[in-house]
Amino acid sequence: MVAKIRANGIEVIVLESKPNTPDAVFPNNWFSTHLIDNQPYVFIYPMYTQNRRNEVKVDKLLEQLNKLTTTNYKVIDLRGDYSKALEGTGVFIFDHEFKTAYMSLSPKADAQLAQQVCDKIGYKLVTFTSYDKKGPIYHTNVMLSIGEHLAIVCLESIKSAIERELVIKTLQ
Repeated sequence: MVAKIRANGIEVIVLESKPNTPDAVFPNNWFSTHLIDNQPYVFIYPMYTQNRRNEVKVDKLLEQLNKLTTTNYKVIDLRGDYSKALEGTGVFIFDHEFKTAYMSLSPKADAQLAQQVCDKIGYKLVTFTSYDKKGPIYHTNVMLSIGEHLAIVCLESIKSAIERELVIKTLQ
């Protein structure tokens, strides 16, 4: 697959995964990149489970990212003691045009850590809780997507009328 993508002129960074890390194909959960005052940053997020934590390769990622720019990336590592989780762009939906981050609260989406990220990047944080048949939805990206002129949201998963109206109002 990498060869096909590269054949279409798209640059691909490959980080080999460790054994027993089946979700390593989702690196967006453990890091995101942001440009703050013309300085590139990489945020490293605390993962909820040990096998997801085993995927994280900060040094290898920085080695690859720093090849792409003349200004080296600065790292903001939020992992701490893993008492809280914040699984990157699985739990964050960034609306870059309106500088807003949406997040459905769950064990994988800590509001305090999310607010730290939003404060650093200058975004407003909108939190709510969404549910499926099994309970709280753990990743916001399964119920919300934001494009340039379009947002797709499963409003029926937001049980609180107040939270649902907040999401609708903020998206408009």
